[in-house]
Amino acid sequence: MARVAEAAGFATLWVPDSGTVDPIVVLGALAQCTGTATVGAMVGAAGRRQPAVLAKEMTTIDVLTSGRAALALGVPPLGVPPLGVPLPQSGGVTESGIPLPQSGDEADSPMGIGGRVARLQQALAVCRAMFRDPPVTMTGTYVAVNGAANRPAPVSGLGPPLLVGLAGRGRALAGVAGLVDGVVVGGDRIAVERTRRAVDAACGTVGRDQGEVAVVVRRAWRGPVSRFDRDHEAAGRGCRDEDGPGGDPKGIAAGPAASLLAAEVADLLAGPADGVVVDFSGAHGLTGVVEPGDATTSTGGMDLDEVEEAWTAVLQLVAAVVIGGRPVRAWRSGDLG
Repeated sequence: MARVAEAAGFATLWVPDSGTVDPIVVLGALAQCTGTATVGAMVGAAGRRQPAVLAKEMTTIDVLTSGRAALALGVPPLGVPPLGVPLPQSGGVTESGIPLPQSGDEADSPMGIGGRVARLQQALAVCRAMFRDPPVTMTGTYVAVNGAANRPAPVSGLGPPLLVGLAGRGRALAGVAGLVDGVVVGGDRIAVERTRRAVDAACGTVGRDQGEVAVVVRRAWRGPVSRFDRDHEAAGRGCRDEDGPGGDPKGIAAGPAASLLAAEVADLLAGPADGVVVDFSGAHGLTGVVEPGDATTSTGGMDLDEVEEAWTAVLQLVAAVVIGGRPVRAWRSGDLG
């Protein structure tokens, strides 16, 4: 599916850091099966992983992809220790020079939003320093590293693009505006415009030009991903359309959702947004992957080939309708991911 999305015109491919699969492992696979798209993790919870180790992992992905890695971090969830593993009762230092966290930082006491934002800021500072100016020694309330190296270095001297998810927390932007390349936001156009103004104002406080930090909007795919058969056609959910994009029989009943998304994307890119990420994680119509020949699951008996066909059709449809004739530019200037 990554190859299909890349061929269809998606400029970036993002893996969620939701705890279901390890995004770094998935990114390693994407590094080998793609050739042009940027691959990244969005949005990782700061504190789930030691930031110096995370920066090293993302640098490895960057090297494997010849400079196509990106990373987005967000505020850690309240009271959730990294990967659900209790933290050690006492600190220590690993042989790579990275101190282990102290008990109580995350596991023992719920943190208010101020503490979690501070943890995010410190994690971003470590990642940026690891990308651009290692070895890194930094001591903060929540994050500390001592002489952490990063070899081989990122392909670009600036390292992978570093983004932050801070929806609804505009006052925290001033603390990260000097550290990031982009801000990930949701919401309607009014909310995105508000974020754009907050980002530009924060840039001014740290001596950066307006527009230097990109605003990337996350939009959910609201259409179906369904098999193409008469039952679904009768239900109006997955019928073929011989006049689909490009004259190929790839259009499906998801067409109206794609058209709506296209209008939203065009409106956002004409106004406050620098890029749009389409989130397919909530796509309906396929609630599981079935084994070949198993006709008893909620997918209606689709085998793996039919699942792949359905996803291929949706990705190609969304790319054709949403991207259309829009040129794919650098990720900071109007990509679709």
